[in-house]
Amino acid sequence: MTRAHAFQLTLTVLGITVLSGYSSCGEDLLADPGFDLWCGEDLCSWEVEQGQVEKVPTWDERDEGASLVGPEVAISQSSTATWLDAQCIFFTLLADEDPGASMSLELDFLDDGSVEYDQEIPAEEWENIGFHITTPDWYEGLRFRIHKTGDERAVIAQVRAQVAPSEDCVGAPVVLDDRPDGAQCSASTQCASGVCATLDVLGQWEAESCGACRLDTDCDTGEACGQEYGTQELPHLACGEPSRHALGEACQHDGECSTGICYEGQCAECDGATTCGEGAICDRHPAVEADTDRGLEPYMCDPAAGLRAAGERCLDDADCLSGSCDDHLGSLRLCDSTGRPCDADEECTLWGFEGTCQRLGVYQGTCN
Repeated sequence: MTRAHAFQLTLTVLGITVLSGYSSCGEDLLADPGFDLWCGEDLCSWEVEQGQVEKVPTWDERDEGASLVGPEVAISQSSTATWLDAQCIFFTLLADEDPGASMSLELDFLDDGSVEYDQEIPAEEWENIGFHITTPDWYEGLRFRIHKTGDERAVIAQVRAQVAPSEDCVGAPVVLDDRPDGAQCSASTQCASGVCATLDVLGQWEAESCGACRLDTDCDTGEACGQEYGTQELPHLACGEPSRHALGEACQHDGECSTGICYEGQCAECDGATTCGEGAICDRHPAVEADTDRGLEPYMCDPAAGLRAAGERCLDDADCLSGSCDDHLGSLRLCDSTGRPCDADEECTLWGFEGTCQRLGVYQGTCN
């Protein structure tokens, strides 16, 4: 078998294609794909993690590229792309390496130091190599790394990573485990906590996210499993103090609510007429400012009826005999999409869609 035929067979086995003038038209995820930007002797857009990089001519004396110098060299670049931006990535490399040198592409999803994808890239005689990568079903940010081993020469003229149509990716998604709390998941094995739980978000929709518990029995004695929020957009379940959430706050279980009842995704006073006193009606509180179409008004017994005495729970002045609900702890504001406590609309974005921060009433209010 000739060297050329052997090389082509290797590419076929790896699912890598030798391209001839083909260029994907998707959004570029990498800056300076042609190694044109140099800050003195250093690359401006690429980080040299190991070894050395020198500016040298490539396939044309007028075209400059990056020579990876040393027995082990690694250059990388981070991207802010998420699973919403790129479910399929088309990667291309234009390079030349001598026998004895080896280059590979490494992808570190979440840019947390853990490599989830590692693919050796055969490169010689400036063949343009390309292949598709099916990304994980959830990720936020990633790092692209070119890793070269061997003392022999390896020169790169161009590296591109472009967003491609999902239908172009036919391979299995890259496996991304050890996901943080609040990350989207479909199996507990994907979560660092070992728990992927289904949440009923505000009684409007369901989400699956990594968390610490599903039920109170998963927590230490004296703790309650409840809905919390972290750096991720989705809520998650975590163990904590019982009764830690006030009337109207988002919840999953009764034990996390100061009212003792979680109903339709919010801490409530009642979950039907049978939980109110004789003659009282269980109904949603008429919101002061919230969009009633979103159903964010918590359930109360005879809400806004002006029947509550001093010291009793209230959400608005209209609940109290005195006409005054003590608001010294401020307002209860929730994102209409996830129930996250908020102060401004900018905090309520979910999966690229803008949400609104809505005022439901007084936080932990009591009648004066």
